Amino acid sequence: MTAKYVYLDYEFRNSQNRFLDIVSVSYSTNTGKEDTIWLYEDEKAQEKHAAQIVKFHQQGYIFVAYAVTAEARCFETLLSKFGYSLNVWDFRWIDLYLEWRMLLNHNNRFTKGRHLVKGRVVTIHENKKWRSDVKSYQAEYNMGAACYKLLGEKIDTKRKTEVRDIIIAGDYLESFSREILEYNKSDIEYLPRMFEAVLKAYQDELEERDFIAMKEVAMFKRGDYAARTAKMEATGYPIDYEATKSFSESVPSILFQLQMEINSLFPEIKPFRLDMKKGKFTWNQIATRAWVSNSEHRHKWRQTDGGDYSLSLDAFSDHFAARHEFPEDCFGSQMKRYLTFKRNLNGFLPPKKGVSNFWDFVGSDKRVRPYMGIYSSQSSRSQPSAKGFLFLKSAWMRSLCKPADGRAITSIDYKSEEFLLGAMLANDKKMIEAYDSGDPYVWFAKACDAIPPEGDKDTHPKVRGAFKSTVLALQYMMGDESLAKKLSADTGSKWTKNQAAKQSKMFNRTFEDFKYYREDFVYDGQSTYQIAWDGWILFKDNPNPLSIGNWPVQTCGAVIMREAVRLAQDKGLQIIFTLHDALYVEHDCNDYDSSRILAECMQKAFQIVMNTDKTIGLDIDVWSPNYEGKFEEIKQEYFSHGVDTSVKGKYIDPRGKKEYEIFKQYFTNELSEV
Repeated sequence: MTAKYVYLDYEFRNSQNRFLDIVSVSYSTNTGKEDTIWLYEDEKAQEKHAAQIVKFHQQGYIFVAYAVTAEARCFETLLSKFGYSLNVWDFRWIDLYLEWRMLLNHNNRFTKGRHLVKGRVVTIHENKKWRSDVKSYQAEYNMGAACYKLLGEKIDTKRKTEVRDIIIAGDYLESFSREILEYNKSDIEYLPRMFEAVLKAYQDELEERDFIAMKEVAMFKRGDYAARTAKMEATGYPIDYEATKSFSESVPSILFQLQMEINSLFPEIKPFRLDMKKGKFTWNQIATRAWVSNSEHRHKWRQTDGGDYSLSLDAFSDHFAARHEFPEDCFGSQMKRYLTFKRNLNGFLPPKKGVSNFWDFVGSDKRVRPYMGIYSSQSSRSQPSAKGFLFLKSAWMRSLCKPADGRAITSIDYKSEEFLLGAMLANDKKMIEAYDSGDPYVWFAKACDAIPPEGDKDTHPKVRGAFKSTVLALQYMMGDESLAKKLSADTGSKWTKNQAAKQSKMFNRTFEDFKYYREDFVYDGQSTYQIAWDGWILFKDNPNPLSIGNWPVQTCGAVIMREAVRLAQDKGLQIIFTLHDALYVEHDCNDYDSSRILAECMQKAFQIVMNTDKTIGLDIDVWSPNYEGKFEEIKQEYFSHGVDTSVKGKYIDPRGKKEYEIFKQYFTNELSEV
């Protein structure tokens, strides 16, 4: 029987709110039905359309869209408004945006050649890094770029931008209804042919069994996760609104305090000069560059196009690995700290024209709804927009994520997940033994006779720290020189390249099976495509062996997280977001079962994907303003359900505790110390 498809596109505004202001919809089916409907502030038209999409679902139609997360959020709005009990993931979805992203995942057939970039047709060359005479471009992910490459047809992207700006502004929309409806309908004309082009591309690129699995299973898994993400984005996460407002208004003061502190730490350099008239510091870049020119890093320091030493965050990050704790006696680390703060804090300043900031993601209900960026990396991990996501900013800012009175948040993080995944994929029995010991870093140090048999992390913290840094670095195939920098930054002691090389040799000798597994994977990954458990593909044109070598573990972690979301949402949990290897759920403060259920779902997801009955460690935190002063009482409730949980009145990331103590004065409504 021929499958039935609905090709669908909505126009809407106010994505920072739970329910969208839907402006219009256009759809067509492969069974001959089509319509373009004005929906803005027309409740009867909205109700009729909601009934139509439910009817399509009941008749077995598959919904095809470009960026399902957006279309599914429109479904969420309509289903909620008119009392339907369906979830957005009950519908079957295919997301051509995600399929286009995957076709661009190191596949020269699609990443190179003629492309539409910023509205212009350009040529993207292979090996462009060797072509200094050719301007570099990168393939884009928008519908116009996909349409041009897949169909050879150029969409008027300038016109698209103009109409979208009209819709977002929201002024006198009725007077622009004809233009908006025409624009809305124009995109639908391309979707059926783009879908066929995507299927044809898979048929050409994949072996027959993989093509069948892609068409019948994997594409629907990606569409399903896009719909589930729509639910997360619509839900948003809570913040201490007044504290965040106060913090946002205090950004200039925070930067001033930080600049003054760094000046006091390095009076001989004084990187910031005080302008007495303006009452603020300016960066003394001459003094900073003078420091670079006298440092041991000068020969390998990034340069600007004009030949000066670069003072970018990337330039400092090349040589200073500190991320959360910055040594006070290291000028380079303190400047990295300053530039990191400046980048994170700038997102709270009033926006410049055409540039969004944190508050653009805050809804009228004072919840934050960031763009989650699903499948944005080569490994298919989510990469949320940092502008609207506190948990991608400095660690001390996470304390601003605060559930309302009567509510709580549980976060569960897989413990040393990438170490265990690498061990299981490689079937490295020593790595598995190290993980099962409860502390793989101490186990590794003992295996190398660096810690005696009776030692542990408390008796040998510095040694453990060095071996932990080694493991984390070499899991990412870090070279000896970079490892030496990381070890120096992490331990506070100078490590040479030769000393780092000895650490590398010990790692490769101890975990030999993992070393050979990864070498074999890199070799295979340069000759054929690699496909993950849920159908995500890395094509064979990745020129970077390190990138290829990191793919299986990273991708496996991403797949497990998506499976955990599916299981948790099907159990009725309110997932608010995922972050790396962690999952966050919001629940009533007296609902002690949600933490247990989430832990069970995450454990089951790991076992399903890895096809094992083995368990993985979990780190669990739960916090609520209602738990303040009742920690022992609340802990008993969680432990009685068999969930070993850290309970807090407020979440303060341990890595950012020092900075939090410095800058908490800029928050309001402070909780008492936890």
